[in-house]
Parts: sequence; structure tokens; C-alpha cells
Amino acid sequence: MKIFVAIANPETANEMHKLFLKHGVNAFHETQTRSFNLPGNPEHRIDNWFSYSKIPVNSVVYFVLVTPGQASALLVEIKKENAQKGETDSIRAFVLDVEQFV
Repeated sequence: MKIFVAIANPETANEMHKLFLKHGVNAFHETQTRSFNLPGNPEHRIDNWFSYSKIPVNSVVYFVLVTPGQASALLVEIKKENAQKGETDSIRAFVLDVEQFV
């Protein structure tokens, strides 16, 4: 089991919903958030990953439990989509292993 997490602009909601449906993900979490990019570049932070300015940017976070195959397929699709978008419109995504749950 994997946790798939994506951070995107609110305008990509329909795109994300279609992507989930295409890969058999019928239930997921979606929440509004604000992304920031504070001054400095600590070693632990990838610069410009969440926001491109000091001004807060509205974002949407998606997270869902998926199979390893679904996680891989979603990442491949997002990588393809991002290749056609500008850097500020790219969807950021990652996958985490789930060791246990109740």
C-alpha cells in the first residue's frame, strides 16, 4: 500500500479528478492550502517546490491510499503532463510507503 500525495494549483482540479478516475482511484482526499517560499534556502528544502514567490499561493493537496501500480502510473502521467506545462503550473507529487494502518 502507498500514499500518493500531489500539490497543485486549484485550476487543475478537473485534471486531477480525471487522472484519478483513469487509474481506478474513486475516493481521495482534497484540501485547500496556502504555499509559501520564505527567504533563504536551507539544505533540507528544495527551492521553489511549493511556491515561486514570498506571497502566499493558493494550492490544493490531494492524498489517497493506492496500490504500488497505481502510484507508479499516476507519477508517470503527472511527469508527462508537467513536461507540457510551465514550471509554475506543474503538479508536484510524491509517494510514501504505508507500513501499517488500522
